[in-house]
Amino acid sequence: VDHRVGINIELKGAHTAAATARQLDLYLSASGGNWEQFLISSFNHHELRLVKQLRPQLRTGVLIYCLPLDYARMAEALGAYSIHPSCEFLNRSLVIDAHQRGLKVFPYTVNDEETLAQMKALEVDGVFTDYPELISGVGRG
Repeated sequence: VDHRVGINIELKGAHTAAATARQLDLYLSASGGNWEQFLISSFNHHELRLVKQLRPQLRTGVLIYCLPLDYARMAEALGAYSIHPSCEFLNRSLVIDAHQRGLKVFPYTVNDEETLAQMKALEVDGVFTDYPELISGVGRG
């Protein structure tokens, strides 16, 4: 993608953090890219902590499929860049809490205009979607 697009890499299982860090090392040394173009996310918060320990310069995003009692506190404790909550559970309190903690909010999976409008009303920072054409005008004014 010629270093023009951010790339989210989701760690899907146990023991994936170290291998992902090594692969990114190889890719970046060969391509001349930079760490900021990558965002590593996972439901496995232990793997996120490990990848952050191995490569502190990586941005991490905490995937959430619930409405945590402590809102975004666990993401802050992990040194995360962002939270990635399911749009099913996202509410204004979670967005406000995350923003007050300096975290970005990128809900998933926003695949229709109605949900996109709801997410915009909550003032999220971006969304994950299976249909990029749905959001092609978002953020341009």
